[in-house]
Amino acid sequence: MAARVKTRLDPITFELIHSCLMSAAEEMGGILKRSSFSPVIREMEDFSCAIFNAEGILVAQADYIPAQLGAMSLVVQSTLARWQKRIVPGDVFIANDPYSGCMHTPDLNVIMPIFIGRTLVAWAGTTAHHIDVGGVRPGTEGPDLRGVRRGPVAAAGAVVPGWRGEPRRLLVRRSRGA
Repeated sequence: MAARVKTRLDPITFELIHSCLMSAAEEMGGILKRSSFSPVIREMEDFSCAIFNAEGILVAQADYIPAQLGAMSLVVQSTLARWQKRIVPGDVFIANDPYSGCMHTPDLNVIMPIFIGRTLVAWAGTTAHHIDVGGVRPGTEGPDLRGVRRGPVAAAGAVVPGWRGEPRRLLVRRSRGA
């Protein structure tokens, strides 16, 4: 983790940094919305985007569904706890496991560490609701389900370096389109 710098910012510098971070989170949301094939994301805006510090504390969020962001900090912190020193530049993590801080399995969290050199300084992330992520039926809910493990695939901070390898095969294999 990054070492804490204890520097007091003057109000103007603070507002400039705050505005830049908020702008980046809003831009993330705009790109996600415009590039999505899902009407849930594109039309209903059931997603959130945010930037977190190196410890997973929320520092900037876009104005979409802010309720999701409280859980998203937990996802970043759970990923940090699980992967610790193995996090490297270029990693991307995907998670939807409620036991890892996610709100519910249809909300897929994609988070990426931000490095300066080899030092982790922040995280960028998004969570977006998906109509079907596997499980016994579309929507992942029903009166006969007795636990999250009988539902859809639950990824607990699976690392996706370059979106290759086992996590991708697992998600494709567990989806209805496979």
